[in-house]
Amino acid sequence: MSDHLLEHVRPYLDRDPEERIAYIRAPRWIGHHAAQDSHRRLTELVERPPSLRTQGLMLVGPYANGKTMIAE
Repeated sequence: MSDHLLEHVRPYLDRDPEERIAYIRAPRWIGHHAAQDSHRRLTELVERPPSLRTQGLMLVGPYANGKTMIAE
């Protein structure tokens, strides 16, 4: 019955409904190529030594497309 589920998800079948619902509603990171590239570039910017002329990165995309998730 649970053959269609990934291995790390199957233990949630035995948990109480509140835990299962919380797991389902939790935010997920889907590592598309563009998202991974943006995340890597942001990490590089954060890890740079402080300077007078800092660099930035602007993420542009439609709403509800994961821009905040990349920054977090």
